[in-house]
Amino acid sequence: MISLCGCGVNLPEEWIVRDVFEDWQLKDPEGQDIETFRRVRDEVKERVVKLIESLS
Repeated sequence: MISLCGCGVNLPEEWIVRDVFEDWQLKDPEGQDIETFRRVRDEVKERVVKLIESLS
């Protein structure tokens, strides 16, 4: 389970106690320029790749 809001303390306990739980605090790109969207996209991709590697 991955939370993108950085709000893990407000999530249901059954989400947090899973074998895999990540709570990523990412900047919300809403209302920002395309470069901000691309930066957030790239950060998500990087984190996903690292998570996959850590699970392998």
